[in-house]
Amino acid sequence: RVKTKKKRHPCAILAQKFVAELVGTFFLIVTIGLAAGQDEALAPIAIAASVWCAKYCFGHVSGAHINPSVTFGAYIRGTMPIADSLVYVAGQFAGAFIGAVVSDVDLH
Repeated sequence: RVKTKKKRHPCAILAQKFVAELVGTFFLIVTIGLAAGQDEALAPIAIAASVWCAKYCFGHVSGAHINPSVTFGAYIRGTMPIADSLVYVAGQFAGAFIGAVVSDVDLH
């Protein structure tokens, strides 16, 4: 007997991509806010590690763009439909906003 994969609803797939972009961008912005915001010498290493972790954790879900310019480039190239692009950018902006609030609260 051959097992077949159960198809997921397209909205569920987009929701997973939204959350992946939100969480990846959140951790990037928190890392930038806490490391670079305190004039740490190793801030670039911490930021690069944050991007690497996001790619490793969420690359299989959404590609881990974690930057609207990457998403815009994928849309311009024609490799991403507009609906996906808007969901990605919404997740990135939400993650960036929440990350900025968290880093600001932690620094003050």
